[in-house]
Amino acid sequence: MAAAAAGTGYLAFVDMDGPDPHIDGDRAVLNAFVALQEDGRVVIQAPRTEMGQGIHTGLAMLVAEELDIPFDGRIRVEHPVEQLPVYANAGAPLRTRPEAMRGPLMWAASRALSALPLMNTAGSTSTMGLWVPMRRAGAAARHMLVAAAAARLGVPAGALTTAEGFVCHPATGRSIAYGALARDATAFTPPPDPALRPASAWRLIGRSQPRLDLPAKVRGEPVFGADVVLPGLLHAAIRRRRCSARPSRACATRRRCAPGPASSTWP
Repeated sequence: MAAAAAGTGYLAFVDMDGPDPHIDGDRAVLNAFVALQEDGRVVIQAPRTEMGQGIHTGLAMLVAEELDIPFDGRIRVEHPVEQLPVYANAGAPLRTRPEAMRGPLMWAASRALSALPLMNTAGSTSTMGLWVPMRRAGAAARHMLVAAAAARLGVPAGALTTAEGFVCHPATGRSIAYGALARDATAFTPPPDPALRPASAWRLIGRSQPRLDLPAKVRGEPVFGADVVLPGLLHAAIRRRRCSARPSRACATRRRCAPGPASSTWP
């Protein structure tokens, strides 16, 4: 934080405003964006709305790339319900990429905006704004899983590698699935600035991947706002006037007193 106040570096790492690693039911929550289950499933919090633009798939690719997992059915994307500052889209009003928010003035502005409920989706800023945070989330989670594997196997973390959702010890041929390490990984502190994979090592980013949201939509499973039915719910519709004349006060009064569907009144 002292370095950030002096304006010498990137001012927010992935867990600065997120939860500490913890167990939540069957999930091992490693940071604000990544949770693992014992069966190997990975739950990714994507704080931008999927409106058909494929953003939930794109953001999941960023995490999966750094976490080193296959891009398949083990990945589940959720929209977070808790408003955390780390989810705020502060870069949209500032028109700045988060990794470019350097210096005390930009830091103060981003912190102020992050305190507001700005978990919005606008201006084609989703990938730009989360390009670094979600990659760091995946890299930090992988670092914690490797640390957990090193402790279990009794070997240095540097002697381990990862591949396809496993931590591997090449010297002995042993490997442990991420799901089996998930709970142990919550005992480790996420690194503040994990190393990210260079573009030359990317397996997913820059390559077409199957949309994660489409299978459920084809089956008609998602629930949208129009699908919600509550007791006493009224459905509103705009009815155009047949002419440009404004109805009289007497006409509006008679309509309010008439039986039948509820209706708005004229001012």
